[in-house]
Amino acid sequence: VSSDGLILTNSHVISGSTTISIKFISDNRVYSNVKVIKDNVIRDLALLKINDAGNFVPVVLGDSDQVSVGERVVAIGNPQGLENTVSDGLVSAIRDLSGTKLLQISVPISVGSSGGPLFNMNGEVVGITSSSFDKGQNLNFAVAINHAKNELSL
Repeated sequence: VSSDGLILTNSHVISGSTTISIKFISDNRVYSNVKVIKDNVIRDLALLKINDAGNFVPVVLGDSDQVSVGERVVAIGNPQGLENTVSDGLVSAIRDLSGTKLLQISVPISVGSSGGPLFNMNGEVVGITSSSFDKGQNLNFAVAINHAKNELSL
């Protein structure tokens, strides 16, 4: 999310980790010098920092308050370890879970997809894919990006 190496993901993705690595698909490079800057377990958000030198190309953060039900969205993740998987779907509903705005999406989310970006059709990140209900088909959720901007001071 920044040219100096800030990375946004879910808190549950890094929970219990003693070391964290970040891999960029574009150059197949792995960064191991990664620190946790902020970790918000309640909103399931974590801000990481790559401490190696680099000039990273950040994504554009959108405005999740402008997302509407029926809007097409795209997720990129690593479901079941299958790197750089792109999936699409719709915003099915906008939910509030104890003060956290969640985007309910029909985009498939599997283990390994958590913490990835949810893009609108303008290429802006509007959410961070986070969870799904195992007993329901396509009942998947993303934390609204505005929570990340507010909670993590982006």
